[in-house]
Amino acid sequence: MTVMHGDYQARKRLGQLLQARREELDPRYHVRKVFAAERGIHLRKAADIENVWREDIPPQTLREEVAPAYGVTYESVLDVLDEDGDLVALPGTPPHRPPRGLSRRKPAASQRKRMLPIIASINDAPGIGPYRDAVDTERDGDSWEARDEDEMRIFADPKLTEDEKRSLTAYRRMEWDKAVRSSQQNTGLSSG
Repeated sequence: MTVMHGDYQARKRLGQLLQARREELDPRYHVRKVFAAERGIHLRKAADIENVWREDIPPQTLREEVAPAYGVTYESVLDVLDEDGDLVALPGTPPHRPPRGLSRRKPAASQRKRMLPIIASINDAPGIGPYRDAVDTERDGDSWEARDEDEMRIFADPKLTEDEKRSLTAYRRMEWDKAVRSSQQNTGLSSG
């Protein structure tokens, strides 16, 4: 499953940080071909990400290929894409020093910290119970299938816990059903 992370500016900044990171690892890595060969990442994949030629980057690729090749943590890559954070060097690799002009642009509170109270309040929403029960039953069995792209995005988000994913999906389904019922009532299509 492919998931788009960050807007264009965030992906561009990630590419610039990764290009600079190559040379931090070894000055010879100024040549991307040498870097790719020695660090075990496909040359085209490195070029695509550094030059923002791809909008969609699978989380598994970021975790298993990109972050290790550049000697940075997977979480810091997500922070650059999601929150304008900085790359964090893996232990045993040279420290990361963002080039002038590319250091963290805004010291805003973490998006995740802002979302936690919202997700917690979803579980208290009136009428959420049957929707949460249905999602739990689907996820615990073999019958779960995303109803649309929004549900696929929720379950593909590596920063959400399974419980948070279930809550968001249940709330989304409840709100969707409310909108459909309202639309049916406004057009005289309701059966009751």
